[in-house]
Amino acid sequence: MTTVTRQHLLERLEAVRALWLGLPIERTDEIFADAVHLSTSYHGETQGRAAVLDALRSTFTGLELDYLSVNNRVARTQGRAGVASAYFHGQGTNPAALDQQVLFGGLLVVSLDLDGERSSIADIKVQLVWTEGASALLDGWRLPAADRQWQPGDPPAVIVSELDAVWNRFPQSDLILSDDDAIAEAWFRYAWALDQADFALFEGAFHEDAEAELTPMGHMHGRRLLMGTLKAFRMPWPWMQHHGAPINIEIAADRRSAKLILGRIIPGQTETPDGEPLFGAHYQIEAVKSDDLGWRIKTMDYLPGWITASPE
Repeated sequence: MTTVTRQHLLERLEAVRALWLGLPIERTDEIFADAVHLSTSYHGETQGRAAVLDALRSTFTGLELDYLSVNNRVARTQGRAGVASAYFHGQGTNPAALDQQVLFGGLLVVSLDLDGERSSIADIKVQLVWTEGASALLDGWRLPAADRQWQPGDPPAVIVSELDAVWNRFPQSDLILSDDDAIAEAWFRYAWALDQADFALFEGAFHEDAEAELTPMGHMHGRRLLMGTLKAFRMPWPWMQHHGAPINIEIAADRRSAKLILGRIIPGQTETPDGEPLFGAHYQIEAVKSDDLGWRIKTMDYLPGWITASPE
């Protein structure tokens, strides 16, 4: 029986981020399996602990990273296997020309072998979804197609949501979550489903009688209308990515409903000059809980406008 926690699995995601940043990490022989496999959309495949560590550390060689963040983090387990995923976004500068900067964002999925309280990373998949600015700074990278549809010769995606999303890998998870984490995960599932065009995942994110007020679609009532409209809205933009972070969660006394305020993170504009978290918009969400289906979104309103803390 495994007893790993959600925090433990998220720390494995953090180990990958630390290597990207060039930070020292300890116990790499425990964190990464000897035969760990790395697949990226920009540099291809690598196998073996030493080679994978080198590949992660050298990902941003020649680029000065201004920041690199992960968010929308989700973890699931089933038996002796685990999976954790996240969105990432960052900004890099050309150290020889400080006016040359590139923004980028993508997906990270880590598969783990579990043993009691321990885990080791067996597989890492990284999909670069979009870039903005001086993309030439990502020297030697295979960049995602921008502003066009698929063409013959385009490489296949490294992360295929229908196969790799945590909810598709493990529809039933053994991992114990707090209500706060489960409520936030409902929105993370919605964002992943929309961004990855995996529309079947919407069903698990929304209550059947869901309502939403979203720009530019307006007011929608009912899961069928909501899913159908979001599907049509998403299709022209394969580089879409919704980064978010919970700002405030209030759970009712009966623990069957909750109010969530979630901030929309805008890559490149994530902090005020004083270092406060900055959001370009926010969602006001009501979530409801059932014994068999867990937490789902009942109402969701999207409010554009910059905020730094929970609105009144």
